[in-house]
Amino acid sequence: MALPVISFTGNLTQDIEVFVTKNGKTGGKLKIACNDRKFVNNQWVDGDTIFLTAIIWGTTAENSVVTLEKGDTVTITGKLTQLRSPEN
Repeated sequence: MALPVISFTGNLTQDIEVFVTKNGKTGGKLKIACNDRKFVNNQWVDGDTIFLTAIIWGTTAENSVVTLEKGDTVTITGKLTQLRSPEN
């Protein structure tokens, strides 16, 4: 069975952490806060916040670290997996 694909939008809670695996693969760790928003009584109200971690690889990681910073809004689409240590 294929891993589920998810998409979410949120704000970076810190700058991207770049790392290189022992096999020489470049990656970046993004920590993102996502809020549920509802339109109540003619105004937007923030709901619960969830904090997610995303890992990006290769040139995406290399390019993102120079263009994105804490507070920026990002949209992530990818396969949902359990987070493993970057050394794997």
